[in-house]
Amino acid sequence: MPGKDKLPTAHDNGMRCYPFFWTPEWADKPLQDWFHKYVVTEVREEDKVTDAAPKVTSYQYVGAPAWAWDESELTEDKHRTWSQYRGYAKVRTLTGRGDDGKRAMTEHLYFRGMDGDRLPDGKKREVQVTDSDGGTIADLPQYGGQQRESLTYLDEGGQLESATKATPISKITATRSRADDKDPTRTAPPLHAYMGHPGSSEERTRQGDGSWLRTKETITYDEYGQPVTTHDFGDLADPDDDACTTVTYARNTDKWILELESQERTVTGACGASGGQVVSDTRTSFDGGKFGAAPVKGDVTSVEEITGDGKGYQVAERTEYDVHGRPVTSYDANDEATSTAYTPATGAIPTKAVVTNPLGHTETTHADPVRGITTAVVDANGRRNDMVYDGLGRLTKVWDVNRDKGKGQSPSAEYDYKVTKSKPTTVTTRSLKEDGSYSTSAQIYDGMLRERQNQDPGRRRRAADHRHLPRHPRPGRQDQRRLLRRGRRGGDAADRRRQQGPAPDGVHPRRPGPPGQGGHPALR
Repeated sequence: MPGKDKLPTAHDNGMRCYPFFWTPEWADKPLQDWFHKYVVTEVREEDKVTDAAPKVTSYQYVGAPAWAWDESELTEDKHRTWSQYRGYAKVRTLTGRGDDGKRAMTEHLYFRGMDGDRLPDGKKREVQVTDSDGGTIADLPQYGGQQRESLTYLDEGGQLESATKATPISKITATRSRADDKDPTRTAPPLHAYMGHPGSSEERTRQGDGSWLRTKETITYDEYGQPVTTHDFGDLADPDDDACTTVTYARNTDKWILELESQERTVTGACGASGGQVVSDTRTSFDGGKFGAAPVKGDVTSVEEITGDGKGYQVAERTEYDVHGRPVTSYDANDEATSTAYTPATGAIPTKAVVTNPLGHTETTHADPVRGITTAVVDANGRRNDMVYDGLGRLTKVWDVNRDKGKGQSPSAEYDYKVTKSKPTTVTTRSLKEDGSYSTSAQIYDGMLRERQNQDPGRRRRAADHRHLPRHPRPGRQDQRRLLRRGRRGGDAADRRRQQGPAPDGVHPRRPGPPGQGGHPALR
């Protein structure tokens, strides 16, 4: 806190100290004093049970903080001053300790809502937010705290690798006067409620040759705040890379059903242009009604897709529901049915679901009705898997199809969990071998439940260590797209997980786990 002779001017304050009126215990009226604003500069996540390096996240605040005029309607005018903290426009986030190489760095630019703030002479401020491309936008109050731009650098002090810029839009939905007729000493401007949305998003990514790949997307909304058109410009350097998606809705305003999409159509070219080719066109009907009919409950009963010649639509799937809104029969594009029978059928949470496919093959799922945990699965050949859980819902025993729990046979696998504050967390797996004995393996986790070692004596006494570095370079946009596609296909990580036992939470990657993790959806 600076001395009194160095205190800033309240309306032009670029420091972390700020004026505020308060009433000390010994005073009979509010007095103006100066207080200090503290900001977070570092967050350390330390592992208390292993020798893992701490994860350190540091924050650098660029420029000066902003302080706005106090508009609280409970404050008398004579006690108002510039005491509303609006933060910093630019904040850098650095990940890493700094003594093990350069830290990863991102930079974020924010709206602070300072445009229109009061000045001592009664006039209003005019404040703009300037992005890294030199573009400007008014720093309107309704956008305060929202991110304008995010910049990702190669590393600390390195070159810029990618940038994402968001342009919000808004409209006033309600206004309330805050004038106090009984107390003229309290005046405040009207309070507005806004409906805000992202209006456009622009991205640029550095390519291998140093050039920039620039993309853009704009969205328009209807009176209910739902998106109706999305213009994907694609590569801005390619005028033929545009696509437009139009969405219409099936609504029942009496029941406040406003968000159900009735049709989604994507064509090439800009929105509003003619002559584009249809990329996709899907129509959805609800509650057994025709396409475009107002929904009653919102159950999807028919999905249609445009035909190959573009002259009509064909049914891709149909669904029928029971009184509880659970799907009981679904039909594919060939009108072949897959049915689901629940036990009990009504009145209680089901403990069993039998799914019958178009060939008449069945799969039966049994579940604990209290926790929704799958306890057994019987396939079309009558082969049964059984699962047992502990009181926390963690998988502890599994009987595969070649082991019979009902006959008292030992399980195919057993899992034991040890979680403590002072030692590494371990998950021990005992797997049945052909000779009837068990092999034991263990996964060891650090204090942040990151896997540190996988001990598998059955495989030539292998012990694989896993190191977790304090920082990880962020992939570029093209890398992220590749990783996303790879994740959807399963990828190498999924293949490796199939060879492991459960994680510390008891969820096995290939066996039904706790509620919401496996089994028939209706039984979760």
